[in-house]
Amino acid sequence: MPVALQRVREVPAGGLERAAAELELARACRHCGDWLAAETAYERALRQLEAALGPRHPALAVPLLDLAVLSIDLGLPGRAADVLRRLEGIALDPEAAPLLCAHRLALQGLMALLGHRHAQAESCFARALRLLDGLPEKNTAESAVLHSYLALASLRAGRRDEAAHAAERGLAILESGPAGDSAYLRALINFASILPEVVPARRAEPVVRRALELAGDQPWVPPRILSGLLSSHARLLRELGRKEEARRAKQRQKALEAQPAPAQAADHVVSVEQLRRGGGR
Repeated sequence: MPVALQRVREVPAGGLERAAAELELARACRHCGDWLAAETAYERALRQLEAALGPRHPALAVPLLDLAVLSIDLGLPGRAADVLRRLEGIALDPEAAPLLCAHRLALQGLMALLGHRHAQAESCFARALRLLDGLPEKNTAESAVLHSYLALASLRAGRRDEAAHAAERGLAILESGPAGDSAYLRALINFASILPEVVPARRAEPVVRRALELAGDQPWVPPRILSGLLSSHARLLRELGRKEEARRAKQRQKALEAQPAPAQAADHVVSVEQLRRGGGR
């Protein structure tokens, strides 16, 4: 973050270079869990872009998408809906900007899920996946995330078999690509949250274990997400007859929940776990 902050200080206000610096700072703050600073930097980036290009230029779509997802992460779906309305006022051409269009469809699907409009959510996620599939470069983690949301929408609509198929398909896509970045972990956490609901314990347990192994080392993954994974892992281990491992997982969960909450506690990822509970506070 110090490098990004220094760049903002060095670049004069009022142009595209300053907007790019603010966007870089916003993402650095978000990765460190400084949600208020991230939101402020996103808004500054948007003001710079609007001043230089106008309020409906496609370049505004990137920070608006980030800001909307951040709002959902913070449990503020009303604010996310406001940002989405601004985003929907921008004309995006699927031919010229397919990835941005896919991201906007994914966001529309998330908002539909939060509003319990499951058919609409499924349609948005399916259309976003078609756009990603048409790109020459692979977007394995993003495609996997969309499959996890599609699985949840199908499960919410009562189609368990379709949910299981989407989850397995998405996990296969995820495992075929590179591992280790935040997009990969976001997708893995989502699958770890939904697989126990749609596949046998012996299939779900290794995925939940892997998500815990990776998420535990990342400061941006909130304690509540880790606690949910530990609870799910303990349940799976009990089903598999691994009682001692289940006991240790439950102990880890209790120790985590006994820790003081961070000053800016919030959901860092738009997680299946959050959506299953109805979308935050």
